[in-house]
Parts: sequence; structure tokens; C-alpha cells
Amino acid sequence: MVEDPKVEELAQEMVETILATTEDDQDTHRANVYRLTKELPRPKRQRAIRLGQVDESARQWELAMAGRFGDAVARRRRHLGLSAIQLWERTVKLGYPVTRIAISKIENNTRSGKLDMAEVLILACALEIPPVLLLYPDYPRGVVEFLPGRDIESERAARWISGVEPPSENAVPGAGVELVQVAYQRSQLARGSIRAFFDERGDEGEAAQRVLSALHQDLARCNARIEELSTQLWGASGG
Repeated sequence: MVEDPKVEELAQEMVETILATTEDDQDTHRANVYRLTKELPRPKRQRAIRLGQVDESARQWELAMAGRFGDAVARRRRHLGLSAIQLWERTVKLGYPVTRIAISKIENNTRSGKLDMAEVLILACALEIPPVLLLYPDYPRGVVEFLPGRDIESERAARWISGVEPPSENAVPGAGVELVQVAYQRSQLARGSIRAFFDERGDEGEAAQRVLSALHQDLARCNARIEELSTQLWGASGG
């Protein structure tokens, strides 16, 4: 049976409308859902509603994560002696203003658990702290629910977000984790090459030359592996 593209589009819009509602736009939300309900055939309507209903445990996870982030923003802002206005001014200078009202809602978790990635990055930079520490402010102590119903140590959660290792010992690292590891290894080798270059000018120049040659070979292997892993993750460049 061939699906009507218009019906599919309406169904997707209904799912997104249900998921996107916040405490601040309940009236608009109800009006949009009512409109879409009238336009969708009954089976599609019921399926869209089911897809748009977030499980309560997932909802609590979302709220807890946003609350943790908001508390961290407030704590860090106060520690730096910044008012909400001053923090807003910093975000303006960074090119993405986060208003005083938005900052207040983030800190008080009054946006129904919604986090904006752009705001996470800008606020982290404005507050002079890595973004991951705003998400996991107890790092390196404590346990966090990094996914709904899944708890791990905050230190491991931070390493997972940074791409250093998978979220559990049983998980397969995958190409993404290996790419981060190899890229880090390459940066360390590059520093070693610089040191060897200067050592080459000393009394042990011949030995340093051998070290430098080995480092260059290791760098070439890292670069080749990085290309392979990038292709595994994203496909061939230009393809």
C-alpha cells in the first residue's frame, strides 16, 4: 500500500508538535494538535499520538538533566561573581546572545527539560568551563543517569561524551572512539617530533634523527588510520 505523502507529512508534524510542547505554550500546543487531529485519518492519528507520548521515566530523565545543567550554570555564574545581565553580555560578545530571561529559565529549569545545544556551548564558553562539566557538575565524583534508566560514574560519562571510551565496559568502542584515540595519539607524536627536532641539534643528533624518523613513520600510520576511520563514520569525502 502506497502511503499518501501529505498524510505522512501531517503525521510527522503531529509527532513533532506533541514532543515540542512546553509549559509556556500549552494553548498553542492544544490548538495545533486539534488541527492536526481533524486532518489525519484515524489510524495515522492514533499512531502519531503514541509516538509523541514520552515515557514518564524518559521525561524525568530529561527534566533531571536540564535541572542539573541549570544548577551548574547558576553555581558557576555566582562563583564568578556575575549577574545574569553580565552573563548575557558575555554571550553577546561570543556572538550568540542568551538573554537574561532565558538564563533565568535555564537556571530554574522552567523550560520543560529542554536543552539547546547552542546555549550549552555558548554558556560554557562564557562561564569559562568545559561544556561536559555543566552537564556533569559532580565530575569526577558521583553517579549520573547518562541515558534513561542507565547509571554510570560521572567520570565515565564525561569520557564517553568526549569520545575517549564507550559508556560501558561491555560496549564495543566503535570507529568513533578509536578516531578520537588515534587523533590524540597523533597530537602526542607531533609534540614528540618537535622535541626530537631540537634534540637533533645537540650532541646526540644522530640518535635524535633516528627517533625523529620513527616518529614520522608513526605519524603517517596515524594519519592513514584517521582517514580510514573517518570514512567508516561518514563515508568517502566528496561522495
